[in-house]
Amino acid sequence: MLRKDAIRNIFRVWMSYIEATLAIAVLVAVDYFLVSGSVAFKGWPVNPLIFPVIFISSNYGMSASIFSGLLASLYYLYCVTLEDFLLIGKPNLAFDDKVVVFGFFLTSFILGHIHSSYLEKISDFDKENDELKEKFNNLQIHNDVIEKANKKLEKQIVNRFSSINRLYGIAGYLDSLDIKTLYSGAIEVVKQFFQAEKICLFRLVKDDSGGRIFQLKAATGYEKNDYSRLEIIAGKSAMIERALMDRKVITFRDGYEEILQNESFFRTLLVAPLFESSSGINTGIMVISGLPVLMVTATNIRAFAMIADWTARSIEKAERFEELRNREMDDEIAGIYSFQYFIARIQEEMSRSARHDLPLSIILLEILEFDKMTPAGKKDLSAIIGAVLMFVTRSVDIPARYSSESIFSLILPVTDEKGADVLVKKLLNNIVSYEFKPFFDDRELKVKVISHEFHSRKNQINISITESDVQKYLECAERKLRMG
Repeated sequence: MLRKDAIRNIFRVWMSYIEATLAIAVLVAVDYFLVSGSVAFKGWPVNPLIFPVIFISSNYGMSASIFSGLLASLYYLYCVTLEDFLLIGKPNLAFDDKVVVFGFFLTSFILGHIHSSYLEKISDFDKENDELKEKFNNLQIHNDVIEKANKKLEKQIVNRFSSINRLYGIAGYLDSLDIKTLYSGAIEVVKQFFQAEKICLFRLVKDDSGGRIFQLKAATGYEKNDYSRLEIIAGKSAMIERALMDRKVITFRDGYEEILQNESFFRTLLVAPLFESSSGINTGIMVISGLPVLMVTATNIRAFAMIADWTARSIEKAERFEELRNREMDDEIAGIYSFQYFIARIQEEMSRSARHDLPLSIILLEILEFDKMTPAGKKDLSAIIGAVLMFVTRSVDIPARYSSESIFSLILPVTDEKGADVLVKKLLNNIVSYEFKPFFDDRELKVKVISHEFHSRKNQINISITESDVQKYLECAERKLRMG
């Protein structure tokens, strides 16, 4: 590129010299053949030899300008001094002739200087323009990088929430208060989410000496007669011991040497501890020993921690509310969960929301003038409201009675207030569509429905949700219901 520019500049300079020579030559021919009575246009008000000087100076710059002025001056001097030189042997230059020659040189210098300054400014402008172009290109590249990073981040966020939503979709296996069902359900959740082939769930139980040993409660990919062997291997695993001590998920990358040493029968790839939310005591471990390596991503590791947390809390809930399942879990009239079950689940969901930074909302629905209805009207209306709640909700949502029989509630995991407001409108439309009239007269049914999102404190992620936190959250929702 530089070589081409240099060749172009040389060509331009030589062309300017040639043009100056041709222009002066044309005027010489005109002077010689067409003009009589004067030489070199001497005595003319404006000497035509100045025009090539002006043209060349205005178009080519200083060097070409001086060259054209020199040619015009030499021709003029030659013509006006030749006769004197031949007669007396030396040139005799009059004052007017000196003025003309000086005018040629002065014009060529001034115009050449102006044109050169103009070219310098254009060159500076071109350089500045090139710099701005380069900066713009750099900004464009930077912007492209930012856009790619932004798209990648958006994709990660979408993947994260799609993974979480998918996880919630299969988490129904953990929605049981039967311990054995929970064990097999936890294995099934991990199997479906990770496409894992070998999974084990161990509980830590006391032995005869008062110590704690691993007891295999559920597994997939192994035979029943392998359970004793698996329990012995788990008790010796450094990765499992580290997961229990660190209280976090440990991957095969953290225990690479152990993976190499273990036989393929039980190669620990992912380990997640189970511990009680109230006391923090380790209660068990979940182990994946056969899955596609590409599934071991940061998002899936986080999902495994969530599954382990849900499993531990589901087990804890099942053990704590075994009697509740038989006597108080269901509201027989409305066909939904009881208020006692609602209280247990809202604390659990609030803890999960705070720990994993997930959205959580509840909906409260109050039937106005419920106490003025007939007993039969109350019963029928409760059944209708219960049916509507069951119809419009997802499998992971939790419909329940609230503190009084005129108020119904709905727990919405992984749902912010905007999503809850959409469901509020859907609820109202479905209730209105029944055109139910529970009063003696023709008064229409009136209900109030509000949604309220749970916002955990930033420093609450590692703190358990207490009954006081639940009470404050529900009081805020009740206040909102009264104001609505």
